[in-house]
Amino acid sequence: MDAQKKQTLVDAERGAGVLVIRERPRRSRAWPACALLAVLALCAAGALLFAWYHTRGRQEEEAAAASEKRTGNELRQREVGETAQMLKQIASTKKAAIHLQGETSDDHSALQWLMDGQAFTQGGLSLHHNQVTVPRSGLYFVYTQASFRAACGPGSEALHLSHGVTRFSGSYQAPRPLLRAVRTVCGGGGGGGGEAGLRFSALYQGAVFSLEQGDTLSTHTSHLELLDDKEEGNVFFGVFEL
Repeated sequence: MDAQKKQTLVDAERGAGVLVIRERPRRSRAWPACALLAVLALCAAGALLFAWYHTRGRQEEEAAAASEKRTGNELRQREVGETAQMLKQIASTKKAAIHLQGETSDDHSALQWLMDGQAFTQGGLSLHHNQVTVPRSGLYFVYTQASFRAACGPGSEALHLSHGVTRFSGSYQAPRPLLRAVRTVCGGGGGGGGEAGLRFSALYQGAVFSLEQGDTLSTHTSHLELLDDKEEGNVFFGVFEL
């Protein structure tokens, strides 16, 4: 045999011959296939791992987005609920307030308080017979203003302009003054001395008072013929609860 190596051994005693044949080991052709299968298995495992990781990441992102959306909706609902509750509380605890515009009568005999222009009322304060009625006992801020326009000339006598608020309460019989302001124009008592021309004066006053339920507030004003009530905001009277 060409691919075999022969060797003859002679046993002298037995006179027999032994033939030993040694063959070269053949290279196996199975390991390249196994290596290829291993590579393919690793590739498949890598692809499966990548797909699982990618799918998991997308699921986590979707879950996070859904959670964020739920959280945002819950926050918005909570804010809407808190706002509605706050408005409900404000509406239930609305403070009493009134603001009135003043205008003199045609014969300048009285100052009338009207619900005109920016005037309003809420919370129980009301206007009856030119007087403001207090709905409940408590602290109130009372304010008022009267604007005057006087023509002064040489030798004009001094004009003492006054405006104030009076309170009438069932706890005492006679009316009591709450606010009062006085200013002198023309003549020698200020407001430009004796110089000729128009004098404009605004008497504003306001303060906090403890009033009782059923109290009524009214105003008293001098020189109504000089009252500058043609423009809105010159003469007003108001009360609001603290």
